[in-house]
Amino acid sequence: MAEGDPCWRILIEETRPNHVVQSLAGHVYSAQEEAQAAARTVAREHRPRHPYILRRRTVLQHDDGTYTVLVHGLVQDLAFRVSVVRELDASSV
Repeated sequence: MAEGDPCWRILIEETRPNHVVQSLAGHVYSAQEEAQAAARTVAREHRPRHPYILRRRTVLQHDDGTYTVLVHGLVQDLAFRVSVVRELDASSV
């Protein structure tokens, strides 16, 4: 990827009791479509830290291409969001 080319990342926002944790998935994509396909996989396969024992998950896709994932655990139910974001270099902000 050349400097100045678009850079797409996957942002995971996990809702935990009393706070939200944001993290970027490690890979960087040069094409938005490639990142969106990877985000779908992350929504289906990402293993959040909580709940520890995962019984099932429900994946909801929004019109803007983001995903809300409801994870149903043995004791508690939580949610996380997966979205594709464009990383901007400091000079374009």
